[in-house]
Amino acid sequence: TLIDDLNDTTSLSIENSEFELVDSVVVPSKIYLKASNSKSEMVIDIHYSKTKVNEKTEFPFNIPEGYEKKE
Repeated sequence: TLIDDLNDTTSLSIENSEFELVDSVVVPSKIYLKASNSKSEMVIDIHYSKTKVNEKTEFPFNIPEGYEKKE
């Protein structure tokens, strides 16, 4: 997938290069993203493993003492 902003040089490229079958659903297991403009470029290379579909996922974490909640 390629998205270009025709007003400037901003672009986003997304490449799904590997797929796997998980619970009868085909999902990408490798994703390569590249965002760029005339001044900079960012690349993200994602490799998924242990993929699950239609299941709630939790990301447990703790907030260190001393931090205040901001509204």
